Amino acid sequence: MANRRMFSLDVVDTDFFLDMPLTAQTLYFHLGMRADDDGFIGNPKRIQRMIGCNDDDLRLLLAKGFIIPFESGACVIRHWKVHNYIRTDRYKETVYTSEKNMLSVAKNGEYALSDTIGIPNVNQTTHQMETQVRIGKDNILLCAPAEAQESEMDTGCIQDESEPERSPSSDRKTALEQDCEDFEIIYKKYPKKRGKAKAFEYYRGFVGKGRVLNGIRYRLTQKQIYLAVVDYVEAKEEAGTDLQFYQDFSTFMNKTILDYLPDEEEKTHDT
Repeated sequence: MANRRMFSLDVVDTDFFLDMPLTAQTLYFHLGMRADDDGFIGNPKRIQRMIGCNDDDLRLLLAKGFIIPFESGACVIRHWKVHNYIRTDRYKETVYTSEKNMLSVAKNGEYALSDTIGIPNVNQTTHQMETQVRIGKDNILLCAPAEAQESEMDTGCIQDESEPERSPSSDRKTALEQDCEDFEIIYKKYPKKRGKAKAFEYYRGFVGKGRVLNGIRYRLTQKQIYLAVVDYVEAKEEAGTDLQFYQDFSTFMNKTILDYLPDEEEKTHDT
């Protein structure tokens, strides 16, 4: 394995990459440094533990498509050939030849599973690795409001976590991957694309154990957050507010959201 690896700014200088937590970004670089000449890593979980990252960081790289997992436990850097060019006289083929044969290379140099070219989103279905997810259309879903159903239904809906019945396919979904999927639907509705990473932290707090603000614990559903975002955006549009005067999404998700919640929001006093 070579001692030098390169990383392309075409990948790591994008908002899609930089919006991830620093721990997930660090894990990506460490995986890249330890990959073989074809971009394969045989021990991603050991590397994750060694550098002090947690399981969510690895799952996030999987969910966002930066690495492709295999049933053997190995994974490959999707943009390996975008990052690195290795001279033929120095190239040593990976030992994961069967996994390599499952891949194809797109024109832009990205790896993809041979039946799908391009970056998959978290809705693509595979059975690889315990952190991979299948999201079926038969999930019990709490969809967007009527005015947004036509545009949102094709890309996915927000799942109601309080619904006890779930399809077998949805049981394989991790909490982080479910949150990522639901958050992306909400984020698309907010026109000012700043503060995404921090907003996602606030979002997970609200839909998890709740966030304590001014002595009150607010625990919200995905639908309540979605409707609050829609209400805020509609109010700004009706007032003719220029986009530059919208709050950053992180600022809105921190406290402003409380002013736009539906009447049925759940809140409990912190004890």
